[in-house]
Amino acid sequence: TVARSEDKISDLIGTGEGEERRGHELPMSELGDIMVATNKFSEPNKLGQG
Repeated sequence: TVARSEDKISDLIGTGEGEERRGHELPMSELGDIMVATNKFSEPNKLGQG
């Protein structure tokens, strides 16, 4: 029945409560944390060249 199918879908999807985040979201960092970690974007701490 349709009601049973909807229940099955709800079980598969879940409510989102108490579940870990899934998907393709990237973690966000505060600018201040990045500045401390990179010594205010200093040359010696530069990554990703080339």
